[in-house]
Amino acid sequence: MDRRTLIKGVAGITSASLSLPGSQLLGNSAKEFCIGLGSCLNNSQDGAILDVVRAYDPQLFLWLGDNIYGDTTNMSLLQRKYQRLADNPRFQKLRDHCLNLSIWDDHDYGANNAGQEYSKKKASREIFLNFWNIPDDDPRWSHPGIYGSYLLGDEGQSVHIILLDGRTFRSTTKWSPTGTMLGQLQWDWLADALEVTADVTIICSGIQVLADEHGYEGWYEFPKERERLFSLIRRSGRSGVIFVSGDQHWSELTRVNNRLDYPSFDFTASSLDQSWPLPKNSKRVGSAYGSPNFGGIRIQWDEDPQIVFEIIDHMGQRRMQHRVSLSSLQS
Repeated sequence: MDRRTLIKGVAGITSASLSLPGSQLLGNSAKEFCIGLGSCLNNSQDGAILDVVRAYDPQLFLWLGDNIYGDTTNMSLLQRKYQRLADNPRFQKLRDHCLNLSIWDDHDYGANNAGQEYSKKKASREIFLNFWNIPDDDPRWSHPGIYGSYLLGDEGQSVHIILLDGRTFRSTTKWSPTGTMLGQLQWDWLADALEVTADVTIICSGIQVLADEHGYEGWYEFPKERERLFSLIRRSGRSGVIFVSGDQHWSELTRVNNRLDYPSFDFTASSLDQSWPLPKNSKRVGSAYGSPNFGGIRIQWDEDPQIVFEIIDHMGQRRMQHRVSLSSLQS
């Protein structure tokens, strides 16, 4: 089978109508599925690292938020900032090279650390969905927010991408029993999404899910919501679930052993073009990297399938690699 994509539609959950490049994706003859991921592209007119991403040859690239720095309630200005990225030849080549899926975080949503109080969330959503070429029949158009999911591949080599929206419904009441991250509508949808059978499920969050020592934004600020997320995954019986996240301007892999029925991993990929000092993270696996980089996930469909996490710097050099057996992520 060639590498043209197979995206399976699941009623109410996924889309089967994305327009995709001819260079992908995966079928049962594939030995490896390669995913690139990144966040926080401050200079969208440059984006030199996008050429390095393309050389990595991913079949899928996950944009994990702050894909532009909008930070405005002026929708004409927000549109112009998206257009700068659209006009970037490096971005155009990456979009032509592989499937691109995206969520937003605060800066491309429209304001730093913003949530449901952001006054332009409806207009920003329309700009986002149009920019990322979400087809008219995609379920992401049918509800508030930008959450959605896509099932890639065939049975035995299937990957379910779940894209969360941590901004549209997020309350301002952190550390409160009544505070919400996703909102009831999205929680109900997520429960249905987790019923979809897949060999690997990747849950994409704009902010970190597991790390909780850095003092910046994270799911830890909504402890009841975070436990609700873990509980929902446990009740679903879904094996092979991993988290990926952006936001922090450093990349790292975080592992926690007592949240799911198997070890949970959150792979943070950030920033595509910015640097940041590395904070403490006692749950970190291997080394972190705080200069421009992107993440890679290689799913190797061997007799004992492996998930390989990699941090790649702006020169294409691997800065971290960690291998996890899929058999160790079973309920």
